[in-house]
Amino acid sequence: MEAPRSATESARDGHATSRQRLGTRLARNIRAALAGATVLESHPFSVLKLLWALRIAYVTPTEILSGPVREALDPRFRATWPPKYKREKKAAVRRDHVENVAALLESGGYAMSPLGGCSRELREGRHAADRLDAILGLVPAILRSRGSAWAYDAHDHEGGTIRLVADRRWRTAFEAAVPKH
Repeated sequence: MEAPRSATESARDGHATSRQRLGTRLARNIRAALAGATVLESHPFSVLKLLWALRIAYVTPTEILSGPVREALDPRFRATWPPKYKREKKAAVRRDHVENVAALLESGGYAMSPLGGCSRELREGRHAADRLDAILGLVPAILRSRGSAWAYDAHDHEGGTIRLVADRRWRTAFEAAVPKH
């Protein structure tokens, strides 16, 4: 017998389901509008976490853009947390975090995407965190388009794909987590 679920759990599950349906509809509409288009998921926080950890591990943006993929992250990197540019409660600290994330994206040349614009637009206004999310979500695609070996497509057992940035250790962890058919 299942334990009773709280209203919060039910609402959260309903929101996730609603979001998944929206994602499915959006992907279907994109494929209908653009024959042959590939629609992949991206997770901005995961991209930021990896880029932040790689920065701490002294992996340069140049190496990420054009170097061979290697084992760069310490196994303890999971304990490394990037700046909370969206959820930090103190506005002044959140602004500093937005600044740090924007600087990280600019240092790697990722902010030169169509969503990047100039530095001021990245950092200011109510929607700065949303702009950073959009660019972070595009980083793996930008890396892939530039031929970077660090771009990685992680697959799940249901055939889903999420485009990430990953070193050799992280790739191995993803591949070990997904059973082979």
